[in-house]
Amino acid sequence: MPTRCLSRLPCGGGHPRQRPQPGGGTARFAGGRIYTPADSAVGTAAVHGAILARYLAKDGPAGSGLGFPTAGEAAADGPVSTFTRGSTFWSATTGQTTVRAF
Repeated sequence: MPTRCLSRLPCGGGHPRQRPQPGGGTARFAGGRIYTPADSAVGTAAVHGAILARYLAKDGPAGSGLGFPTAGEAAADGPVSTFTRGSTFWSATTGQTTVRAF
């Protein structure tokens, strides 16, 4: 059974050491990434799957305009991740990932 971490993310192998980046840090795992912003009021959150792919394609916390994730994924029609400046939704119905910036 794979190792599990935040939000029941199956972390698997990876690089669990936090790597600094502008505004915080990231720990990479085979099953996703865990982000920790420098602002301790937000906390640590995991991002994975289609939402992580879209987030990374938009250059993550630095270039996406979304900032750092604020919580683990929640479920609606599909996974939803909230960020300091927006949300990303993956629809099980359409298979599309949508980014909404605040």
